[in-house]
Amino acid sequence: MAHIIFVGGDSRQERTARQLARKGALEGLDVVFYHPNWAPNWGKLLEAVKRQLGPASFLVISRDVPTELGHALRQLARVRRVPWRGVKARGQAGVLRALQEASREAQ
Repeated sequence: MAHIIFVGGDSRQERTARQLARKGALEGLDVVFYHPNWAPNWGKLLEAVKRQLGPASFLVISRDVPTELGHALRQLARVRRVPWRGVKARGQAGVLRALQEASREAQ
């Protein structure tokens, strides 16, 4: 099973992630969410993602991230040779679909 790291969004996407977990929709998915909330100081978030990335990881980057953070995440994925994909995931259905597709791609 792939370890999926989802980065993107603000408090709305954070609420979406909690709702998906409460519904049990994330069963069978090993996923960690990071929501940068459009904060300009995202160095700590990038460090946390670095610690999470391993050989069985897959990085999902929402288009709802600051531009420079997205660039840094893509660069990190390339350096670590971790597959990644960018998504326009909004709402529960969009986020869940992005995670399921990432899980399939990682296998």
